[in-house]
Amino acid sequence: MNDAAARRLVALLAGVDKSIGAAFIQYLALFRPGKTVLRWSRAYTLAEDLILMVKAGRITRNGLTYVVPREAWIEGMEYLADRPEGLRLPLKSHGYLLGVIANKAEKIAATGERKKEEDRQARSDADDSGDLEPIGSNYEDLLERSRQEGDRKLHERTHRE
Repeated sequence: MNDAAARRLVALLAGVDKSIGAAFIQYLALFRPGKTVLRWSRAYTLAEDLILMVKAGRITRNGLTYVVPREAWIEGMEYLADRPEGLRLPLKSHGYLLGVIANKAEKIAATGERKKEEDRQARSDADDSGDLEPIGSNYEDLLERSRQEGDRKLHERTHRE
């Protein structure tokens, strides 16, 4: 290779985990301008930025930070490589990928929160079920207490006046 950027890109990609490599190459192809080739220097910059994010294992999007495991990066890149409806090519930045990953992370977090709430509610229901008496089981007692409470209030009102 004659181009220094091409050599740097190859060296950079050589250090990428093979499990992510194929998705990575397919994703980079989405940056190729319509009738021309993706410049080596541009490919290197894109790859370097992405590798740093993958290694960090987290992204910040719209002020929120998401933990992003390697599998989520692979899924996101493969999803985009399949060219979903509405995807405008060539890509200009990693913004679309970050949006896909953040959206997935939010869905996973929401599912986790919903599950925690359901578990909490189930525990609460189980704890409370032993304290409840069937409706009507103590009707006479309830009626008697109500009468006594009414009598007490009436007595208090008449003695205040």
